[in-house]
Amino acid sequence: MVVVGADLVDQRLLLGPVAQPRVEDLHLWNFLSALSHRGLLQHPVDVIAGGDPPDKVVTSGESTFAVELTDLTWSRVRPAVAEARRVGRLVADRLTGAPDTYPHLRGLAVHVQGSSQRPERLSAEAVADEIAAVLREDKGAVGDGMDLSAGPPPIGTQMLTSGNYGDVLGYHVLVQHPWVASAVDSPPVVIAGSQSGSSLSEARQALYDRVAAKDRPENRVLLITAAGIDNAGYRTLADSYLFSLLRDHGVGTLPEPEHLDAVIVHLYGTADLLMVFERPGQTQLWGSAAE
Repeated sequence: MVVVGADLVDQRLLLGPVAQPRVEDLHLWNFLSALSHRGLLQHPVDVIAGGDPPDKVVTSGESTFAVELTDLTWSRVRPAVAEARRVGRLVADRLTGAPDTYPHLRGLAVHVQGSSQRPERLSAEAVADEIAAVLREDKGAVGDGMDLSAGPPPIGTQMLTSGNYGDVLGYHVLVQHPWVASAVDSPPVVIAGSQSGSSLSEARQALYDRVAAKDRPENRVLLITAAGIDNAGYRTLADSYLFSLLRDHGVGTLPEPEHLDAVIVHLYGTADLLMVFERPGQTQLWGSAAE
């Protein structure tokens, strides 16, 4: 059982929205770079748009491959995670869009933690509006005014008096000093999370579902990107935990694809690759197993 908690940190890498063709190019070229760094790619390399499907046609050396692209994220495993991400991003937009309303939050981190008791049928926009409204009050940050010269206080003392905004429509809101020191006058950072347990079997099933959805006669190689850039320009670091879960515990028994000759998962921004399936006797884009 894996719990995705409040360390669901969004990194904004690009100013969104980011068109899907650009997202696909970023994911593919990052993957090809990883192959090249590991000495697994034949050069020269050429990429052209496919017929959708496939998304791309890649020529490596003297071989050509029909490559389909997809992603694997916690939001595919647990919708609550996707909801928490959306609420967090909307809160961030509201805070940065009205800096004069929130001068007390500059240089601080706003933690928005979803619970299983969230009211139904409330839109993410409505929740973000309410959180932004309560944050107009200056309650300081957790730990402000505490005397720590004699060590941390006993459990149950006034540790959470400052910076604690309590429950807001099913999300617990805390303002803290950031883990990494930031400029005093920098915009607040919003960190959103959801206490959402997920088993290894669910993670594997999410992977199997992506493979089944893309197993079509037009596709030969399926590239699955973990922790990649999305259409809003964000990269969610917690998605790397999903990659680690499958890498460390195995992908289980994948139903053999009918059409795909290879399936590989790439952790975006790294040279880490997870080989999921290779059809024996077929020439592969990476020339040999990538593990």
